[in-house]
This record gives sequence, structure tokens and C-alpha cells, in this order.
Amino acid sequence: MKRTLLLGLFGLASASASSVPYSQPWMQKLPAWTSVVRSCGVPVPLPILAADDFTSTTGGVYNNIVWWGTVTSPAQLQRRWYIATYNDNGFGQPNFGAPLWRTCVVPVAALAGVDCQGMRVYKFGVTLPSSAPMPVIVGKQWLVIAEDDSASIQPGVPDFAWSACQPVQNSPAVQFDNLGIFTQPLLDPCNGGKDDLAFVLS
Repeated sequence: MKRTLLLGLFGLASASASSVPYSQPWMQKLPAWTSVVRSCGVPVPLPILAADDFTSTTGGVYNNIVWWGTVTSPAQLQRRWYIATYNDNGFGQPNFGAPLWRTCVVPVAALAGVDCQGMRVYKFGVTLPSSAPMPVIVGKQWLVIAEDDSASIQPGVPDFAWSACQPVQNSPAVQFDNLGIFTQPLLDPCNGGKDDLAFVLS
């Protein structure tokens, strides 16, 4: 039911994925965490990016990506986003070497609510070309969704934050800054709990 509603909202194509859908949607009122890279071609934190893990027992592909987040202006909604997956480093954190897969997309978006910090939260969605889906490995991998600063409305200023969900599934979500420092777990500024990040893959 949830997946049908998401596909209907964004007009996303039904998945031809062989991997089981993965879902951890935004929980009403939870806040968001800044996630920005310099550009799609140079995906280093500017100043910080966010990542969360997911697991697959079968491997396969995903065709649809949905996520929730806040922006500084509605004008940012139709700008470019960097999406990538990375291996686990063996310590419950992403290995930010070469990505397993990456793409840059311009999503569709719809207002989803307001968070505990008074920010409007949007639900974003994108359907990948059938010829270029997201490959999924068996086991744990990390998903990064970040603003492409080079294409943003205010280069040099964070314009996107990735909304949270609770409870934590698998390893806690992380932020990774331009000094190479991890912040984990992400402690919710509103309720003090540990935040994961909100996304659905199908």
C-alpha cells in the first residue's frame, strides 16, 4: 500500500527490481541533517554530507528512489542532487573511496509536512532509466543523497538537509565533513533520540 501511494504521488514507474523494496520513511516532525557535496564530478563534503546504510539479502537493482528533506527555498527543489552508494568500512561506517554506484538527478518534489524546527519538509522522488538502475550488492551498503553545491541556488551555502526517521535500522546514520571526521550517531536536537535518514528504495 505504501509503495503504491509513493509511486502514484510521483508518477514513478513500477519497479523491475529483483531486490526487495527497502523503506524507512520520514516520521512527522523529525528534523533534517545537512548533506552537500561540492559537485557531482567532485563529490567531497561542502562542508558536510550525510549517509545511511541499508541491507539486501538478494542483491539486484532498484529503479525508484524516494527521500525526504528540507531546502532553504522552493527554488532549490528542481536543482541537481548527487546520489551514490558506498561499501561499509567494516566498522559500521561508509568507506568513502570509489563509490559502488553514483548518479546525478533532478527529482520531482511535493510538500510533506513541517518538522520540529519549523522547516517545510518535502518528499522527493526519481525514477532511474531502465538501462541504468541502481545496482545492489548482497549485504550492507551506504546511501548518500546530497545537494550538488555547484548547481544550487546559493553556491557555498548549504541549501539542503536530509530528513530523519526513527528508530535506527542497522548502523546509525552518519555525517562526514571536509576534514574527514565522522559524526555518529546523529542525536536528534528535538527529542534526543538517535536519528536515521528517511528514504525508500524500490
